[in-house]
Amino acid sequence: MGWFRGEKMTEKSSVCTAVKIASILVLIANHAVTVNATPLGDSALSTSRFYWLLLLAVLLVLSAIYYFMTTKSPVQVVGLAYDKTNHKLELTVKNSGDEPYYIKSALRLLQPAEEVVKSATQDGSIPMAAAKASVGNRRLFQLLCEDDSPIALEPNETRTIAYDLILPPQYLKLDESKNVEVHISYSEENPQPEVVSAAQEADASDGFCIKMESGEVVAEAFLLDDLLEAVRKSPDEAIGFHLKEGNDFANWVRNVIGDAQLAQDLEAVAYSTPQEARDRIAGLLDAKVESLKHPFLRKVDLDKRFILKADHDKILSEVLMLEELAETIVVSPAEAIAFHTREGNDFAAWVKGAVGDAELAQNLSAIDYSKPAEAKNRVVSTILERVDSLK
Repeated sequence: MGWFRGEKMTEKSSVCTAVKIASILVLIANHAVTVNATPLGDSALSTSRFYWLLLLAVLLVLSAIYYFMTTKSPVQVVGLAYDKTNHKLELTVKNSGDEPYYIKSALRLLQPAEEVVKSATQDGSIPMAAAKASVGNRRLFQLLCEDDSPIALEPNETRTIAYDLILPPQYLKLDESKNVEVHISYSEENPQPEVVSAAQEADASDGFCIKMESGEVVAEAFLLDDLLEAVRKSPDEAIGFHLKEGNDFANWVRNVIGDAQLAQDLEAVAYSTPQEARDRIAGLLDAKVESLKHPFLRKVDLDKRFILKADHDKILSEVLMLEELAETIVVSPAEAIAFHTREGNDFAAWVKGAVGDAELAQNLSAIDYSKPAEAKNRVVSTILERVDSLK
């Protein structure tokens, strides 16, 4: 059975009603072609017959409308709530039928906030994931969230599904007005295996959705460094789910990233707990990500780290990478700049000695540090400009 949207007839009463309507239409049709019969060979259509045929056509249309209006869907939306604190939509659905169904839901914004409309581009797209905001020829404003794979719904089961929203909170004003439309596709057969690799269920941009066993997406990756961050922050349950049957991480790296050696290394990971698996997978990904960077953007050895201080006794942070140094300085007080330039220039010395970037070191040395607050901004912008040029 294929996937379909809308409602499916399951009640015998609807079938019986349709049969009765069909029988009446047959009788009417028979009467229409027998009244005021014309001689054999006469092709002229009598006025009486014309009206009977017109009535038949009207009844056919009405019966079709009746059929679709009285058809009852076994999968129904019970409720929809917006969790403002966690920025999630909670969809409650019920299978009132006697058979299990596999459902896929998509929730779309119909009445976006005024600032969303104002910030729309000329073609009518809305910021964030606008490429996904189209269904057929109907212009819907924005996809809010959707299922990446079918969710099983048992007979008479009611389930609440929580979705992370694509649009950030500042773009949404979800209130009691009905401004969210729910589309549900359902089928009696699951077109995918119960455990589907992340590579198989990737969207058009080949993203890897890290999910819980319930289907809730907890992280999404498009590049290796995205995957590294996602693996580090995902709960143990999600890591275990993607290693339950096979190794989804290895499959995605092989099929999407195209790195057969890294995929082989990931498949060879031995572990006894999801936490151990996470540490080893993260270690392999971290090593690969580092190897792909420009030498000046890689992590330095631990014994060459930059220790950022506000004074001799106050350590603010320990830095291993050039970009990390800029990010740390941004949130540090201007006193740190004054401390590290009181005698010479610690920033330039570390960049030249540990990182190996003599050009950037020279640029940092040329900055005027007489006003630490202004110098702080200049140091950050100088480092980030260099980082961007090397990526």
